[in-house]
Amino acid sequence: ADGNIIGVESLIRWEHPQSGLVSPAEFIPLAEETGMIEPIGRWVIKEALSQNKVWHDAGYANTSLSVNVSARQFRSHDLPQIIQKILEETGMNSRAFDLEITESTVMEDMDRSIKTLEELSGMGIQIMLDDFGTGFSAINNLRFLPVSGIKIDLSLTRDVATSPGAATIAKAIINMAHGLNK
Repeated sequence: ADGNIIGVESLIRWEHPQSGLVSPAEFIPLAEETGMIEPIGRWVIKEALSQNKVWHDAGYANTSLSVNVSARQFRSHDLPQIIQKILEETGMNSRAFDLEITESTVMEDMDRSIKTLEELSGMGIQIMLDDFGTGFSAINNLRFLPVSGIKIDLSLTRDVATSPGAATIAKAIINMAHGLNK
């Protein structure tokens, strides 16, 4: 309301020398398949947190940064330790850092996901459940997940201005999330 920037999201793009900008939809699946997503993901988190530290030091101390984590990164047993190390290296406060993890990734192994999410939230990191409402529905499981918020998938929000049904679904999800303090 006051015009201040309160949050930003880090999105990766690949600038190919001949093809120009390449969509993540084209290269992220290959990076996942080959295992390159883990070093790419670490690099993205470090670069994003380093940039957010610059912004904080320049006076934008209330700006939070959101970074997407791939399924393979999330399944890595040492993700919390990797993130802790990057936070220490960059000097960034964990409370200004949001991790976005897709609903389908979290639903793959609920017990392990909850353990990882609890460890990350215990570090002060805000966890956002991304692409909510696609694939598996986590409505029942949402109450068990230590997440700070949910991001409703575009397929459910695209028509909210023109479709009463879409608006009703979006409102229901928002009310549910508020009721669960998400």
